[in-house]
Amino acid sequence: MKTTIKFISAEQILPLRSAHYSKIIDDVRKTAEWKATVKREQAGAEQIIKGTYWKKLPPNFVKPEDLKNIF
Repeated sequence: MKTTIKFISAEQILPLRSAHYSKIIDDVRKTAEWKATVKREQAGAEQIIKGTYWKKLPPNFVKPEDLKNIF
């Protein structure tokens, strides 16, 4: 048996539950905050693809590989 898993956003599901979410989502997508979030998410996705995600963190930030030495 072959299973396919597809991830979809809440923005795709909410209007199916109630039509009033469509207007809310449309209004929010026009905000500067939404656009900034999308830009950061795209940059993060690019970093993951390039393998540079987690590479430029502030010096006081705990990296996942640092936790290996604790346990």
